[in-house]
Amino acid sequence: MNRTLAILLTIAITRCVLVCNAEDRIWLSPAEPTSAESRWYARPVTQVTGDIVQLDQQQLRMMIAGETRESLLAAKRVLWIEPDKLPDDATKAIELYKQRKYSDSIRPFLDALNERPPVWLQQWLSMMAADAAWRGGRPTIAFELIKQLDSRPLPPVVMAWLPIDWDGGAIDQRRDRTSETAALAKLADPSSAVRLVAASWLMRSSSRRDAVAALQKLALDNQRPTIARLAEVVSWRATLPPNIADSADRWQEKVDALPMVLQTGPLECLASLYLAAGLADKAKRLQLALELTPVIPKREK
Repeated sequence: MNRTLAILLTIAITRCVLVCNAEDRIWLSPAEPTSAESRWYARPVTQVTGDIVQLDQQQLRMMIAGETRESLLAAKRVLWIEPDKLPDDATKAIELYKQRKYSDSIRPFLDALNERPPVWLQQWLSMMAADAAWRGGRPTIAFELIKQLDSRPLPPVVMAWLPIDWDGGAIDQRRDRTSETAALAKLADPSSAVRLVAASWLMRSSSRRDAVAALQKLALDNQRPTIARLAEVVSWRATLPPNIADSADRWQEKVDALPMVLQTGPLECLASLYLAAGLADKAKRLQLALELTPVIPKREK
């Protein structure tokens, strides 16, 4: 596992010493060790402050506090951001989201976009709005937002908030039916991200076979490697419990190979599968990792 107690302590200590400077705060996953560095010990999550110039699919450009030249960092290392300037509507929306008032948070999320924050922040707020729309029983809005977002490459920290149903966690039956109806109409959508989300919502429905077929096709798409890898993970949900143990180690290796920012959902998926297969020890280890060393704030079911 690459989330350890050392990572948790690093985050906690970092947050304790933060001062209220007018700067963006970014949490970064460890850089890949060089050939001369030890791979035996967990490397800590780091935190930097400064001004974000640009964040896209490939890289983060920022002016780190105290430096005179822009720094370039791999976008896949960005785990979480606390922006210096967050629109008032965005602050309201996020607070409502935290309170699980998902439907109520949608309008403030969308209003925040009208204030034209930086592109990366527009993308992040839009994806959070899509997640809120799904959880709030407004799947049509969720799909429309995802489709708009998928028209351009997205930073991994935004992709991490795709409203994928990773473990079949129950949302109330009325919303289940609404989401399934909407998802059925999206399995052939031109957007790969829309198809991925739609298929994940259908994995515990009568249309499961169609969903698995869509996921398997997405998993072979070399043009969208991130979507492909996430689709493969979701497709594991179709594995029968007696067959899970034989695949457990291979699956774990594939999830560990994902950028850290994208691992939360897949780990939730694995924990659910391990429980279904009676692999209690493996499931507990993942559940503790998710609880004690979360990569991104926990999203309630």
